[in-house]
Amino acid sequence: MEQVVSHPLNPGFRLEVGPAWSSPPAVAERIAAIWQAEKAKRGDRLTNGPVYGLESAGLDVLRIQRSDYSHVLARRLAPELVGAGLTFRPLGVTGLLLCADGLVLGQRGADVATDPGLWEAAPAGGLAQPDPRLQVLEELHEELGIGPADITAVEACGLVEDLPSGVLDIVFRLRTPLSGTAVQAAYGALATAEYARVAIVAPAALPDFLEQNRQTLLPALVPMLRLAGLA
Repeated sequence: MEQVVSHPLNPGFRLEVGPAWSSPPAVAERIAAIWQAEKAKRGDRLTNGPVYGLESAGLDVLRIQRSDYSHVLARRLAPELVGAGLTFRPLGVTGLLLCADGLVLGQRGADVATDPGLWEAAPAGGLAQPDPRLQVLEELHEELGIGPADITAVEACGLVEDLPSGVLDIVFRLRTPLSGTAVQAAYGALATAEYARVAIVAPAALPDFLEQNRQTLLPALVPMLRLAGLA
């Protein structure tokens, strides 16, 4: 069974913000209990910030609704709650960053909350505001240390949906004239454990990289690359 599916999206798409999503009474108590348990384990590292999810999708318009991270966490840790009413579909953003020397990929650190050790497109993160283009640029600065002044293009490619988790990502192609060395230096200047390694993969070397690391690729990575015409 397919685990990841892609959906088309016009490059000039826009968002409509609908009413906020709230927990049905049947699952609200369980969601709260999951949050309390995880908060006790992780302390201040776990924050319940705003998250937007997908209500409906078309080629030109994505209708979204606001919730918070407790619902994303509960859906991931207790997927059976979907059948009981936890139907919130979290939205994220992913940037396929193309620098002068190739595609930028990050191997997730050992201590991150989800998918440690897997290679993914960098940057990536949840949609915490109703502006995905701004969000992906903020993630880029936070995760790789590259500011918006160094980006020459932000191009929407489509949506990728991870069926087991219910998470959908708006995929962007990002372009920068920076060299691979400059990208590595920007990341190296950050005090972050988001990525254990950052790789700059030349276009000609990408097929071999994907084959050699196929056991440690985020499942959505190759579908994202295909959406962007990179694989």
